[in-house]
Amino acid sequence: MFNSTFVIDVLVDVLQEARTGRRCHGAPDVVPKIELELVRPMKRLRNMRFVPAVAIVLALLPSATRGDGVDVTVPLVEKTLRFLQTSALDPPSEAAMLRAGVIRLCGEEMSGPGCRINGFKPPKKGVSGPDANRAWRHLLESTLAASSLSDPDFDKVVFQRYVMDAMVQSLADPASFYVLPSVYRKISSIPSDFVGFGLRVAPEEGALRILAVHEGSPAWDAGLLHGEKITAVNGQGVDGVRRPIALAAIWGADGEEIDLEVERAHGAKKKISIHYEPWRFDPFTVERRGDIAIVRVRYFGQGLADAVRRQLIGGGMGIVLDLRDAGGGDEGEMLAVADLFLGEGSVGAKQMRGDLGNRCWAARRGDEGESLDTPLALVVNRGTSGLAEVIAMALRRHNRALLVGQPTAGMDTLETIRPFKDGSAIQVTSTRLFGPSSASLAGGVLPHLKTKRSAVADLAVKVLELAKGHDMESLIKAAHRAVDLP
Repeated sequence: MFNSTFVIDVLVDVLQEARTGRRCHGAPDVVPKIELELVRPMKRLRNMRFVPAVAIVLALLPSATRGDGVDVTVPLVEKTLRFLQTSALDPPSEAAMLRAGVIRLCGEEMSGPGCRINGFKPPKKGVSGPDANRAWRHLLESTLAASSLSDPDFDKVVFQRYVMDAMVQSLADPASFYVLPSVYRKISSIPSDFVGFGLRVAPEEGALRILAVHEGSPAWDAGLLHGEKITAVNGQGVDGVRRPIALAAIWGADGEEIDLEVERAHGAKKKISIHYEPWRFDPFTVERRGDIAIVRVRYFGQGLADAVRRQLIGGGMGIVLDLRDAGGGDEGEMLAVADLFLGEGSVGAKQMRGDLGNRCWAARRGDEGESLDTPLALVVNRGTSGLAEVIAMALRRHNRALLVGQPTAGMDTLETIRPFKDGSAIQVTSTRLFGPSSASLAGGVLPHLKTKRSAVADLAVKVLELAKGHDMESLIKAAHRAVDLP
């Protein structure tokens, strides 16, 4: 039987809170102690004593609202679920994501009294589809409601954040993560013209792999190298909720100095402190070497295609498109560059979920500046990724350019970040890139001429100087001759 006095007291408290607007305080944003902030409330919840059935009733009532307009029952969890289902490339089932949230609240065994309330038990083995979804949803909602009654310090928004993080981790994708409000504020406050320490990294299990170190940057001066792994930033690990904290520091959100723990390619570990010094980051630069133009691309920024077009209109023996360490940018700018050299034909495609679906990219013949016969050489390395790999594969597949350097990164995905009303955010892998005719980029793009020469751009210039024509046979013959020269 219920304790009627208890039920009346609870309802009085609910009505008073609704009338006075009294609300819980948000989670303390103490980044260095984030693991304690995640673990301590969980222990309180898992050790709950008997909770009356009124918890279930309250769980089904319309959501209460905080003074700042943020719903505090389960809308954050619901929005996370829908976002992951519609945006993540390979999301698990709804039941699997709900189950991950319940386990975060109750532990792997789900044996605490807060997780077996009034008949709401995990579904039996073999139950799937809508029935499993309903069972896990009821279990999650009732656990949140019960904990709010048993713990006077309970904050529904805080506990929903734990569930949100668990759902994102159920994707098993190192590039997808939950971002705490304090961290997202830092990331959002970084000025658009601030380029950080000059590192581009790729998340992987237990580390951030260095994808590119931009020449002239503080990271370059500190001696960091492509392929090394960052295992800690400012003394903290880089997994789970710590991953966006580490990324924010690398992007420059924590000030002008960072301490890194780095694992080198041969396994040795070192500690490096990097002090920020202003440095110039140009999305692209153009240099003339006699009749040959070298266009160094770091980022497909606005004006790149126009800059290349001017070099073509000006005439010359050829173009070297240096895509070493180039990655993201504007896809329209990448396609405009492809138009200049291809004229027509498949460039690539991208796959997305939801209403956006798939999108194919094709080169289009322009009115001016297009050059289908100018000799073209591409310089690539293991830092060449994303959109740069798309255009590199397109020009190679269409036999329009000679590729020189190292195999590219094989990074065929892009991420999307979604902010929420409570100030937090979620990043997920949302797009997969393909080369011409939907060819996979996962294995990278192989160069025609593989070399580790540091002066590889000079080698590409020499190839164009020796080439007798713009066709691939002439370029390859010139490449072999150029390699033999001192």
